[in-house]
Amino acid sequence: MYQLRRAINSDVESLVPLLLSSAPRALPRLFDEPPSYTAKDYLTYALSRLEGQFGYGNHWVIAQDGQAVAIACSWVSDPPQDFVSSTFDSLVSCYSGAQLSRVVQRCQALGGVFPKPQGHELCVGHVAVNALHRRQGLASELLDHFQAMGRELDKTALTLDVEAGNHVAIDCYLKYGFVHTSSHNDDSELALGHYDHLRKAL
Repeated sequence: MYQLRRAINSDVESLVPLLLSSAPRALPRLFDEPPSYTAKDYLTYALSRLEGQFGYGNHWVIAQDGQAVAIACSWVSDPPQDFVSSTFDSLVSCYSGAQLSRVVQRCQALGGVFPKPQGHELCVGHVAVNALHRRQGLASELLDHFQAMGRELDKTALTLDVEAGNHVAIDCYLKYGFVHTSSHNDDSELALGHYDHLRKAL
């Protein structure tokens, strides 16, 4: 039996591979700093914290027998200052010196790649479902949750970005009611490829 709930600290071991699978191109390019750290190292630490963009408290999961098998999170155009400072603190706790500078520069470059949510939008991200649990409606259940959250926050739309070649995910979102609004290619140093921006009115 599946259970939708907010992530907890004991979920970290199962959350890390899920989170990495949600953005397999972007996350390593952001957080790999060989030979000292990999994206997996950073996310394992960040997910063990309650606060921040990658903190477990910012994520919702669907669990089966206590094991997280699906994950997603959301954010808005102007996140609270403690959210921003907690995210930065997690970076400072893992990286130092030139490594920290490079990671921060890449994160800033990423900010120019994807459309920033407008004030009336709730952006959904980090969506992933364990391969053994796909085609069970879990992604739709997570989207149902964020749709309800968006309405509670008086938002008028959900938005998300997905790699243009991820046809399975795009088909899922279109069936859910998202529509394609724009496409963009990442010309930054990250070279993340081609993405579609999708939107669903609430």
